[in-house]
Amino acid sequence: TNAPALASFGQRWPLENLEEALAEGITVLHESVTMPEFSFTPETIADLLSYMETLTREANARANQ
Repeated sequence: TNAPALASFGQRWPLENLEEALAEGITVLHESVTMPEFSFTPETIADLLSYMETLTREANARANQ
């Protein structure tokens, strides 16, 4: 399957809910394979959320054209 565009993430889920998950670390399981745990510094979280908010605004603007 194809993954959805990163720009659509903020259209489907509130980005503010992502901050805590990023701070605590995200673990993902795919069948019998465990992906490495990702953890971020507070600065990196702020930068990533800012970037994702920009992508979401741009995606919303395109959708409303």
